[in-house]
Amino acid sequence: MIELRKMENQNFRTFGWVQDPSDFESLIKVVSIFDNKSETHKELVNEKIDRLIEERDGKSHFLEVLNSIPLKIKYADLVGTSFTPRSSARCNGIVQATVKGQVRDFISDWPADNFVRWAQALGFIKYNYFDDSFEITEEGLNLTGAKTIEEKEDILIDSLLSYPPAVRILNLLSDGKVKTKFELGKNLGFIGEDGFTSTDTEGSSDKYARMIAKWLSKLGLLVQVAKEVELNIGGKNYKEKIGQSYMITAKGIQSLNKVNGRSRHKRISKNISWEMLATKGTDRNYIRTRRALIIKSLIECKSGLTLEEIRDRLEIQTISELFTVVKDDIDGLINIGLNIEKIGGKIRIYSRKR
Repeated sequence: MIELRKMENQNFRTFGWVQDPSDFESLIKVVSIFDNKSETHKELVNEKIDRLIEERDGKSHFLEVLNSIPLKIKYADLVGTSFTPRSSARCNGIVQATVKGQVRDFISDWPADNFVRWAQALGFIKYNYFDDSFEITEEGLNLTGAKTIEEKEDILIDSLLSYPPAVRILNLLSDGKVKTKFELGKNLGFIGEDGFTSTDTEGSSDKYARMIAKWLSKLGLLVQVAKEVELNIGGKNYKEKIGQSYMITAKGIQSLNKVNGRSRHKRISKNISWEMLATKGTDRNYIRTRRALIIKSLIECKSGLTLEEIRDRLEIQTISELFTVVKDDIDGLINIGLNIEKIGGKIRIYSRKR
């Protein structure tokens, strides 16, 4: 089952793909901002905002926002802004004040943005397009209300299993072989497209693969190992060990079974935001819409559609494309982790137990 969240009228946020944050403890704190019963929220209201944020940077405003019911917080209030030079930076965002930095008692706007996008990608907070704000979801409240480490870990694992790119990484490793971040990256996302590059020096897809694999490793679904690879430089072969290589664990296999609804497990829905269907380029809105319509068509026709039938459905929506474009879109949707299969000339999203 797929839940597709689509943005209708705006396009100034990028959701769905995250490269930098990996600290689950900080992630939980960011989600806890939106739970007024959490210790993190109470600490912000009673101490942190007053200590870390000056009045000229919004102290009174942030306290008013945090005390509002229902609690919805605008992006600008969460993330804040940057300062030049960085050495002169002041804390001017709620997420900045929530997470302790390596040097200062707060982080800057860029990592704050990454934590917000990570929390949204995993379904713990949801975005309101009409006013550029966020609020907590039921899954987020489950996370902030969890009492034990085991409870939190189970919720985090389920959230990753609802995040298609994480499932893609698990599937790529399901054969039991060790694969480098480059081997994973070249099979992740809309390959070759701007925003999804894979190179020997780490392209965008390689960074996504590395970060997702790191999350999965922290939760015990993968294990990081070194893999020896052979490189040809100037006509000579060299052997090199790549430390950022990964192998699936028994726990990872069990999690894949859970995703696919095998055995006693109930299939986990996948959350896909419209924005994750293309990340860059002047025509990304068009590409996102085209791919969203392909997904919608496949959901509506459970028995499957041929490429010709998918193209015909797009033309009804005034989108005219070559077969090769539609085929590439299908391949890309598979590469972001959707359960799409090709059988007997038909393409379908499968939701049955495998």
